[in-house]
Order: sequence, then structure tokens, then C-alpha cells
Amino acid sequence: MIPRSLIRLAAAVCSGLLAFPANAKSLPVGCGTDPSPARRAERRYLYERAQWNRLTSSASAFSLAPRPETGESSMDLGAGIAVIDDSNGVRVRQNTFNLNGRRVVFAPATADASAYRFTASNDNGYDTGAATAGTAIENLDDDDSRRVNLPFDFPFYGKTYRSVFVNSDGNLTFEQGDSASSDRSLSRIAAGSPRIAAFFADLNPMDSVEGVRVFADPERVVISWVAVPFYGTLRRQTFQIELRPDGQVALAYALNQILTDDVVTGISPGGLIGDTALVPLSGGGGDQVFSSGIAEVFSSRETYDIPRALQRFYATHEDAYDNIFVFNALGMEPSYCPTAIACTDVVRNAVTGYGRPVLDDGAIYGSPSRLEAVIDMGSVDGYPDNPYQEHPLRLGTGDTGLNIFGHEASHRFLAWVSPRNSAGTQILLGRQGAHWNFNFNSEGSLVEGNRIQDLGEGANPRFVSVGAGERVAPFDQYFFGWRDAATVPPSFVVLNSSVTNTSAAPRPGARFNGVRRDVDLQELIDAAGGPRYPDYQIAPRNYRWAILVIVPQGSALAPAAASRLERYRAALPEFWAYASEGNSQIETRFRRQLDVSFAPFQELSARTTTSASIRIAKPHTEDLRFTLEGLGGPHVKVPAEVVLPAGSTTVTFEMESLDPGYQFLTVRPSDDRWETRYTRIRVN
Repeated sequence: MIPRSLIRLAAAVCSGLLAFPANAKSLPVGCGTDPSPARRAERRYLYERAQWNRLTSSASAFSLAPRPETGESSMDLGAGIAVIDDSNGVRVRQNTFNLNGRRVVFAPATADASAYRFTASNDNGYDTGAATAGTAIENLDDDDSRRVNLPFDFPFYGKTYRSVFVNSDGNLTFEQGDSASSDRSLSRIAAGSPRIAAFFADLNPMDSVEGVRVFADPERVVISWVAVPFYGTLRRQTFQIELRPDGQVALAYALNQILTDDVVTGISPGGLIGDTALVPLSGGGGDQVFSSGIAEVFSSRETYDIPRALQRFYATHEDAYDNIFVFNALGMEPSYCPTAIACTDVVRNAVTGYGRPVLDDGAIYGSPSRLEAVIDMGSVDGYPDNPYQEHPLRLGTGDTGLNIFGHEASHRFLAWVSPRNSAGTQILLGRQGAHWNFNFNSEGSLVEGNRIQDLGEGANPRFVSVGAGERVAPFDQYFFGWRDAATVPPSFVVLNSSVTNTSAAPRPGARFNGVRRDVDLQELIDAAGGPRYPDYQIAPRNYRWAILVIVPQGSALAPAAASRLERYRAALPEFWAYASEGNSQIETRFRRQLDVSFAPFQELSARTTTSASIRIAKPHTEDLRFTLEGLGGPHVKVPAEVVLPAGSTTVTFEMESLDPGYQFLTVRPSDDRWETRYTRIRVN
């Protein structure tokens, strides 16, 4: 993980073993990439709420500037850094908590409470008497949980319970408690135990005089958090959860007693059962019946709306980029992952066999067809001036500012799959199920991977990390589509490791013991449901990246920050070529879109003729000539040159497939304001 504050891991060498702290509460993660469907839904919902707030505000006349003929904005810096200001809906408060003094009731819509309706009222339904009469849960600490017996059978999402776990962080769970210190997010609610969340946030009952109190009689159970503060603050919250024998759940918030931060509220069957419905709870649900989770995500922090920012970017730039890295000069934490340095959101995916679903959220960001990932890089001032310098928040790991670019870009395909043990645990994955396990010899993967040396059974300690975060490693290259599975050597993971925190940051020099378990790539392929498609013969290897920075309205990007970003932009192609071991290339200069019908890959039947096309977004005033260069053939026959007449946007021509095999084609425009497209074609 990449911590957000200068963190010494407090590692101690004892008997030759490097120990890691078990409790990471004070160690916010650095990469906030979260693969869960619920986190994706949460981001979509926050965007939609922000959009609704914009449209209903008094300043609702938002506009997008027309795309200029050059394909660039007048605010662009140099060859490839786009600058937009935070006006026109980019700076937002995403969704302010609005349940103060209200009562939200979830009533079973079926006899077994497998589905719910909900209503909301403004009757200040917080029951002070029940809170006062309740018995305090003794010594309920920060990040703590207690089991409480119920005086009646309580139905919840089709199951019946006689006990509930009261968790310090403003929620109840069934089946098991939840005392984790990770993000209090929608994804945890959707994926964890069955849960009732009145105020899911980092609360600390030990800093409250009244604490958390339980009142129970045959008619109801009321659990009240009375003036319980956020961890490390004096912002005290008073609210309660009421359970009734028929399965009814009521959430009540004391009037003027809620001081908000990032909060998630709702009910959920857990286990990723169904799609969580993200709704405005204050308006009630009417007659609608919900058979899965019901929740609202609140965020009172001022932030920036990344989808809106990219919509503005695409108003002045064409859809010619695979990844866009978003920085801010607002002094703000990342919008998508406020407890992290950076995180990646996969926007569009048509690739199978690497553990991620097929999806297309491109329209939200303003991208008609091309954009695959958005990377929220946080504050531009958080990165060292020298791209090759160790990042100040990664001291001791060897990670440079460029490594963070590489780490986040690698999340497009990593790390999502692993074989499981008998308990169902993914043995190769660590934090959030999106990074390699500390104890997995990933050969120094950029995605928090150690390169581990096995010193042999007689050695003590047996294992040592001799490198970390160095490259797109062999297993990684397969999932990127650059490498044939048959050429990827096997590796190993250390089970029962003396480093028990599998989410610990990779660290050269770490020494530890454990049991070696060999791992073959085929196990990961099986876990992914089959081979990657497109495979190494036709998967794209040339990418285009863009850098976008958000500045305050009326301000320019500071010269020092502009120079810093330009150094990174200029260094990225060489860095990526090195990290990918020559298997991939990127371009970071602005270009206009070239839409080639057979790019980035195509499969054809042998001995057939296919119509192909090249398209540009807007008519050009002069003829455009395109050179078509083949490599690795002859399996495909195309014209050596194609001409797009002035005033046109599309030119068509014939592509003839010959004998089976695969071939690389380059479509190079005569005017370098347009991008060069690279494509890989297989003839079957």
C-alpha cells in the first residue's frame, strides 16, 4: 500500500524476521483501487447526485465549449497536459447528509422479510427515553464489536436471527461482528455480513460519556449511539436503530445532533447478493419493493467531480486516449479515494479472462468509445519534482513518482484473480483483493509485488524480498495480453508466513519464514474462468495516455507544478517501455482521433474480403493521406496508401485476408496532428 503520511512501518527485526504492525488503522492506503461492483455503483451514484444538484441549483446554466478544429484547448500546456478550471460543476459537494431529525423505516414487504419498502418522516423520531433506559455496552472500544441477544426472533432478508452484533462504527451485523478499520464504504456494506447501517463511519464510543446503549423488551430493541464522536475528533453523533419482531427496522437521528462526514446509511443482505439500490432516503421509496440492499452514500466534503471534469476535457479534445490521469491543483485529496494517494477506475472493458466484468461506463465520462480507465492521482503537489526520485510517502520501498503511474495503469488488468485455499481465500491477493499478496513472489510486480528469493529449507529465515514494485512482471504480462501463457514461468507463495499482514507494503530486505506453495499460471487462468481474450497474438500493446489537471477558477497552474507534470509526461514513454520489458509502448502527446474499423485488433477468416474504414471526428479542409504498413505477413493485403478527401470524415477500402497467421498493421497519417493507430490482425 502507498501510505498518505510519512510512515515508518515500525518494523522490528527479531530473530532475523521483519515484523509488520497488524493494525493498519492509522495507515491509510495509498492505492485506493477497489474492484467491488458496489464501489463502482457508489461512484456512479455520487456522480448522478452531483449532476442532479447541478441541474436543480440556481446556477444551473452549465455549458460545454465546442470542440475546436485543433482538437486542443487554449489552456493546454505544451504537448500533452490539459488544464481545466473547477467551474461549471467540476467542484462539488457530492451529497450532504440530510437525515438530521428524521426517521427512516424499512418495513418488510414479504412475510419472511426477504424484501422491503421504506418511508421517511420528519417527526424527530429519536427516542430519548429508550436511549436513557438502555444499558451501556461496557468497554466498547474504537473498531470494536459486541454480540447482543434479542428477546424475539428477528427476520431479515429471508433469515431469522436471535442475536445481533453491535459494531462501534454505527451499524449492526448478523452472523458475525465487524471491527475492521478499512474504509467505511458501500462496498463493505454490500459484500460483508447482513447489515443495518444507521451511520457507517469511523466512530469511537470510548470517547463518549454515554456510549452505545441497548434497550430491549418483547416489543422492540433499540440501540442508541449517544454523543459518540468520530475517531480523533469532537464531532459527536446521536442516532439509534430500532428492531421489531416483524422485521421492521427504523433509523432515527436526533435533531441538530448529527455533524457529518463521509457516511453510508442503509440495509443490506451482504454477500454481494443482488445489486444495492442507491436511493435518496429522505424522500422515501413509495410503493417500490427492494429485494436487495437499500443505501445512500453521503459525502459532505468538498471535492471535484471527475466525470464532469472529463466531460469538459472531451469538449475540447477528441476521444483518442486509453487512460486519463487526473491531478488537481486544489490542495484536495483524491475524489474517488480520499484516504489514498491515487486509485484507478476501470471505465470500459471488453476483455475477458482476467477477472473483471464486461462493462461500459464511458458515456458518463463523455467518451463515446475509447476511454478504458480513469486514474485519480490526487494533488499535483504530492509528487516529487524528479520523476525518478523516491516518492516521499514511499520511503524505503523504492517506489518513485513514475512507479505510481505504472502501478495505477497496471490496475487496468491487475490484480484480480487467484487460486483459493480450502477456506475460499484468494491466496495470491492482498489488500482489497486488488493487489498482490505480500507473500506472493510476483517477481516484483508494480502492483505492490515483492520479488522473493527462496534460500532453501535449511535457511532461517528462509525467504527474503530482494526487490519490489519493479516492473510489469511475467504473470502480469499474460493478463495484459503481451505474453503467451506457455512462456510464463511458475512462481510460489509463502503460506503460514511470519508476515501475517498480507496487505503490507512490499519491501526489499524483508526476511520471513513460512511454507512454500508453488503456483502455476494455469491456476490463475482457471480462476479467471478461462484464457484471456484477446490473447497475446492480437491484444493491443500500444496505448495513448493523457494528463489532466484541475485548477481553481481564475487561476493558472503554478509554473513549478506545470514543469513537474511536463517532466513526468516526457519521462513516461521511456519508463513504460522499461517496466513492460519492451512489450508495450505509450504516447503522451495530444493528437486527434483516428477511428480505424479494424483497430486495435481484428480476427478474419482466411481467403475473404472485408470492407474497412478510417474515420475522423470532423471534416478537414485538405486531403488526408494514410500509409498502411504491415509487419509479420503476408496474411492481410491492404492498400499501401488510402486518401481521405477534403471535406469528408470517412474513407472505405477493401481488406483481403490470405493464409492463416497474424500480422501487425500501422495506419500512419500524413498530418501528425492525428494519432497513429496500431492494430493486430489474426487470420483463422
